Amino acid sequence: MKKILVALLVAAVVFQTMAFPADAEKAEESFERWEERGLLKDLKKKNENAAMSYSEFTLLIGNLFNISGERVFKNIQEAGFSVNNKNEVIKQEEAQKILKNLLPKSFTEQWEEGKGKPLKRIDAVFLADSLIEGYFYKEGKYSEKQIKGNAWINHSDITVADTEIEGNLFITQGAAPGNILLENTKVSGTVYIAENIQNEVKSLNSKLNQVVIVKERQEASDWSLVWSDEFISTEIDESKWTYDTGNWMVDEKGEPISPGWGNNELQYYTDSPDNSYIEDGKLIVKAKEESVSDQFGSYDYTSAKLKTKGLFSQKYGKFEARMKLPEGQGFWPAFWMMPEDEVYGDWPVSGEIDIMEAAGKDTETIGGTIHYGEEYPNNTYKGTEYHFPEGEDYTDFHTYSIEWEPGEIRWYVDGNLYQTLDNWFSKGQNQADKYSFPAPFDQEFYLIMNLAVGGWYGGNPDDTTEFPAQMEVDYVRAFELTGREYKEPVEPVLKKDELPEDAKQPLDDGNLIYDNEYNEPFTIVKSPEKELDSLYWNLVQLPDFEGSGTVEKEIIEGSPFAKIQTEDPGNALWSLQFIQKLSILEGNTYKVTFDAKSDAKRNIMTKVSGGEERGFANYSGEKTIQLTDEVESYEYTFTPNQESDLLARLEFNLGGNGTAPVWIGNVRVENVTGQEEENKAKPPLADGNLIYNGTFDQGDMSRTNYWELVASEKPRLLK
Repeated sequence: MKKILVALLVAAVVFQTMAFPADAEKAEESFERWEERGLLKDLKKKNENAAMSYSEFTLLIGNLFNISGERVFKNIQEAGFSVNNKNEVIKQEEAQKILKNLLPKSFTEQWEEGKGKPLKRIDAVFLADSLIEGYFYKEGKYSEKQIKGNAWINHSDITVADTEIEGNLFITQGAAPGNILLENTKVSGTVYIAENIQNEVKSLNSKLNQVVIVKERQEASDWSLVWSDEFISTEIDESKWTYDTGNWMVDEKGEPISPGWGNNELQYYTDSPDNSYIEDGKLIVKAKEESVSDQFGSYDYTSAKLKTKGLFSQKYGKFEARMKLPEGQGFWPAFWMMPEDEVYGDWPVSGEIDIMEAAGKDTETIGGTIHYGEEYPNNTYKGTEYHFPEGEDYTDFHTYSIEWEPGEIRWYVDGNLYQTLDNWFSKGQNQADKYSFPAPFDQEFYLIMNLAVGGWYGGNPDDTTEFPAQMEVDYVRAFELTGREYKEPVEPVLKKDELPEDAKQPLDDGNLIYDNEYNEPFTIVKSPEKELDSLYWNLVQLPDFEGSGTVEKEIIEGSPFAKIQTEDPGNALWSLQFIQKLSILEGNTYKVTFDAKSDAKRNIMTKVSGGEERGFANYSGEKTIQLTDEVESYEYTFTPNQESDLLARLEFNLGGNGTAPVWIGNVRVENVTGQEEENKAKPPLADGNLIYNGTFDQGDMSRTNYWELVASEKPRLLK
């Protein structure tokens, strides 16, 4: 694959037809104009009809970009062109090949094919003239220009003010060190900026259709840019970004639903320039320690959350951002996506894609996750973590991206693939079956960037947390796949693994839970470094989430129970956890049963999940249960659609819900694969409907589950 030479010439410009030789009168005018502009500087004095050598041709291109001819010549060689002698005369067709490598097809598709004749100086100059209408090649301020075509900047310290460019604007690498200002200027085409000066170009009160940052040398890509923000404006672009504000999730009437954005976050999001602004070509999102109040409460921190909802959304594509994240306990920076319309139902039935999220205390790790399944609390998620190489962490700039195709999402850090997911599901209320794959990730999603303070991902700030803290964003870009067709989605296949001999085996009665009579000592886990007991019960109380408690055995009506007394509920459901490890196999069905009570009405959440090495993957969905002061029995079944986990965890999450004690007993987890009884009577759905899949969007990808097509040559009566 050839590399594109001086790739800032990638604009979609329509050139006038270029024929060899050029029209004499027009070519003469072009020659005089460009000779005055210095295009021919450092070239030997020759007749305008003299043939050009490769050396002269590359020097002319170098003058156009304000870089050395040697640099251009080196780039030509790196692009795969073989030139044995720089003084050899360049032919028309060779010049066109080089230019076609420099320019996209749309630039040159109207050109007439060159011949094997030498390229004349006057023809080469005419090429430049056909490319550029407005040319800014000396430092200074240029005002009140009306340019009916493309414009070009190849020098530093240039201001273009009160100008309209009815084409594209090119700012070449030769404009380094930069200091380029576009003031009250409108560009109807695309603004192309060389990568080496991308943060040295500023826009003030200007209307720029699209900004593209390009490398001097880059490989061809299957992805084409469709939307971006390079943050060259002096203010946040309101045509691209809007805000979430406050601390509470609210309904359409503004009534409160859940505090902390449903994640126990502590900050109050603002649209103030104190919390989000542009500085040195970067978006700054700043978290501050300051008091603020609204009608719902008072908060100790402020920050910002920007989103493209209602302004830009896309189904499938490549989405990336180059970001620098803050360090500190309690910071939770994220770059993620949500559905523009909740086609399938409330969160997370319509899906969520987390491109990157990080816990501020662990600077060597970020995560990538999808959320899906049934409505909360029966939701689930799947993801993994990326660990930076030794000597690197997220406090430096890195590029975080996904490539999203039908039925497959891939996660990258700095171009390094670290996760591929191709198996998920979505099931709404009043349904007999899941929506057909690849739902929910087959709808348009919008982009979000935020810096949260506190919350369930990494805990709350502590005495070590330094404020203010900021997340810096160099750019955000979205691409469409144009170099090939998108993949066709493939129906996920649910494997049924066998339990290996070295795994934790079920007891003789089939129970995967050991010691449900609590005869073995409880293991107390108070730090992330301490490993959980692999066979018996653990009480986990991690300092990051501030939970603490005790556990002891107690007999209730002749049955042994574990009594967990909460001393501090902490700041999350998982601040205090009662856990036992067990082996879970992909494609197998499990039934969880237990008895529980409290001495007051209170909630607990139970699930079967993966550990830290699995990104705490949720295998069963979260089951929230309201306890009473009477012992009651509870059960749920699940079939994990993720890889088998021989170190899975049955969790009872007791944090974040007050200090009332909880008693848990008679815990069983059984593999009931193939034991489900078929209900011969077809019950109505939850909404009373007797017709299953009446919307033809459920089940396998045929979308016709529960329906049968009957063909008959003769009519028959139904009995």
